[in-house]
Amino acid sequence: CIYGALIKSIEACMELTDQKKFLNDIASEVRQVKSSMESVKNELSRQNQASDDIMTALKENAESVESNHKLIFVMFFLVVVLVFTLRLN
Repeated sequence: CIYGALIKSIEACMELTDQKKFLNDIASEVRQVKSSMESVKNELSRQNQASDDIMTALKENAESVESNHKLIFVMFFLVVVLVFTLRLN
């Protein structure tokens, strides 16, 4: 009777050990997924920063081009006024 109970206890411990190994394997997989997700999150953050930098550069370039066009228009207008003034003289 004692040996039967001992065998059942040992079998129960073995079953718990198998379950513990299985749970440890699952925990290991979850850690790997977490690590992968953090890597993806960091990469997305870097890409977002790069996109923001590009958008800022494009905006600054567009403002510069607009300023240059205004300057060219003003210079053209002044040349036209100067030519018109010289023709009147």
